[in-house]
Amino acid sequence: MLFPSIQFIFFFLPLVIGGYWSIKNPCFKNFFLLGVSALFYVWGEAWNIFVLLGVVLLNYSLAIKMEKALGKHRKILLKFGVGFNLLLLIVIKYSSFIVETIVSFLKIFSFQVPNPKIQIHLPLGISFIVFHAISYLIDVYKIKIQAEKKLLPWLYIFFFFLIK
Repeated sequence: MLFPSIQFIFFFLPLVIGGYWSIKNPCFKNFFLLGVSALFYVWGEAWNIFVLLGVVLLNYSLAIKMEKALGKHRKILLKFGVGFNLLLLIVIKYSSFIVETIVSFLKIFSFQVPNPKIQIHLPLGISFIVFHAISYLIDVYKIKIQAEKKLLPWLYIFFFFLIK
């Protein structure tokens, strides 16, 4: 489902707004928004929810471990986290370009290579999510902030205005 689609504008969005305003408890509002946001991602392409959950859970646990670690172990955890996040972004956004470039390069040298068509549908806001996760890990590493111990605030990645 896309933002400018009929389903989103006339079905999904009114249900979300109506459901949100009918709930009185802010905590339940957060869970409602989290649920409908997950539904939105699943509706678009189901595998996206697993990518987003993986990013959230990995960075959440890395930050907690980094906060407890000392010396070189903190730096190793930071490097792993940054590397993993960037690798994920490269694979999701640029795998098609990389494969096509390699195939074109091989064809220059007369290699018979079929033209693969890689179609990866990007999760909504994947660059924002990955770069936010990296900046979060760096802030925890530099002790500018403490690692978030509760998972719900971290899940704002799915929806940008959870209520605190």
